[in-house]
Amino acid sequence: MFSVYAVKLCAEEKERWYIDSYQSLEEAKHVANCYTCGTADYAYVKDTAGGTVFFIRRPDCDEELATRPQ
Repeated sequence: MFSVYAVKLCAEEKERWYIDSYQSLEEAKHVANCYTCGTADYAYVKDTAGGTVFFIRRPDCDEELATRPQ
């Protein structure tokens, strides 16, 4: 199973939303990509084992802020 999370960067804070879980990595990546085309600054897919397996960010997203731990 793969869980999708979307994140909106607000000033110095991150608002994180759990979207849903999917059986297929391809489906999870598609959903994450859809959120980055919408309101999320970035989205990521996590394997239910705990590791982040895919990370998508908008081209205009501040990479330093996106990758900084909260």
